[in-house]
Amino acid sequence: MQTNKMSKFQKKLKRRRDLFKHTTNYSDSINKRKQLTIQLSQNKREQQLFKRRNFNNTDQTNTVTQEKQKEKKTPTIDELPSLLKGIQSQDIDEVKNNLTSLRIMVSEKDSPLDLIIEEGTLQILIHFLYPQLDNYIRVREFNFFQVVSCSFQFIPYQYFSFSFDFFFLFLKFQTAWILTNLCSGTTEQTLIVVELGFIPKLILLLDSGDANLIEQVEIALPTLSSLLKSTNYSVISDACWTFNYISNEGSDYIDAIIEFDAIPVLIQLLRNTRTQIKTPSLLTISNIVSGNHQQTQSVLDEELLDNLKYLLNDHQNHIRKETLRILSNITAGTKSQIKAVIKSGYIKTIIDILKNDVWSIQKQALWVLSNAVCEGSAKQVNYIIKCNSLQLFCFFLRRTEPKLIKICLDALVKILQIGKDQSEKNGSYINKYKMEMEEFQILKDLQKLAIHEVKSISKIANYLIDFYFTNEQEEIGNFD
Repeated sequence: MQTNKMSKFQKKLKRRRDLFKHTTNYSDSINKRKQLTIQLSQNKREQQLFKRRNFNNTDQTNTVTQEKQKEKKTPTIDELPSLLKGIQSQDIDEVKNNLTSLRIMVSEKDSPLDLIIEEGTLQILIHFLYPQLDNYIRVREFNFFQVVSCSFQFIPYQYFSFSFDFFFLFLKFQTAWILTNLCSGTTEQTLIVVELGFIPKLILLLDSGDANLIEQVEIALPTLSSLLKSTNYSVISDACWTFNYISNEGSDYIDAIIEFDAIPVLIQLLRNTRTQIKTPSLLTISNIVSGNHQQTQSVLDEELLDNLKYLLNDHQNHIRKETLRILSNITAGTKSQIKAVIKSGYIKTIIDILKNDVWSIQKQALWVLSNAVCEGSAKQVNYIIKCNSLQLFCFFLRRTEPKLIKICLDALVKILQIGKDQSEKNGSYINKYKMEMEEFQILKDLQKLAIHEVKSISKIANYLIDFYFTNEQEEIGNFD
């Protein structure tokens, strides 16, 4: 999906890209990074946390002042050993200051990333992203880094008069920023970060609810897109799962995935024989087609339908179910999207599934067919009925699940209306679809449903009986 205007996410990413080490505007990069760090210290979350814990305004001012003073100079590579030692200190302020300095160092233009990696920086930083940090604080008697690396015991923070929530948020933000910068380096540097388990930790940041942390995941999207083409299957799987979690975050994130051209590769990965790759790829595509019509179309434009067919014959039920869920979202879309499904030959396959597959799979297939009828044109509905679908809709009315009964009734309402319109147009006034339904003894089923405990079901059933299956010639009125 390409547009001349910059999308909301592109503008956001461009602003953040200007802060990274590859920027061509060197002085602006440093200044903006400094401003963002100061802003982080002054943001609303910190103020709320401090107020709740009776921290006074002087403490807040001192914190900001200390960080301003610390950021006045850019650390050199010779200072790296002392920085690494500092972030393992027992003193919280020393940890914060040294971590901030390290973040500044890796964000500089032409930063010696290889040397930074060789010093063991990654092995230290990766521990700061452990989820346990959200629930526990260190005990002063123990070395801080030992606690963070899960080597020693934890003490629940509710036993203390204060908590380290903001401190842990600070640690994760700075660490994610550093590792994201390192990830955006060379292929070798990226793989080193990934092999240390950065991607699973990155996924956990999405659950934090913190906008700054989630933004770090956004910044990593171009790198994640490149990892989809890795020769390491474990790396590909991790990248696919990350895209799956990101696509769960909402429409803006789906747009971001589309903009970074991850869709073509994800679709190709649907043909991968490894379940650990195929499953997250399929789930990601499913999330995307459940978005708006434009997002669905962007996936269809990458020949999704040609790559889905063989998945309907997969031996794993969850793969077939998710494939059908994708198709049902497509047939719930526009008429042109329904046309694409029909032209690709899926309708006959769906009907075969409804006749022969297990019930859990049939349920998903029924959604595909019902959506296609309810959202399709008269011509499309006529074709679907010619594929012997009408009997199936009548048959599934006898099932007990209200949702499935409802979608069958919705489809029958549309079919009967089309039959009525066509009969009036032809001057015959004989609804051929009504006649077919009577052959399947639908009236008995409708009469049972007319007293169904679910009101929406009984209402439609009574409408169909009154409007189509009585001997009265005059119309009762339009059904709402």
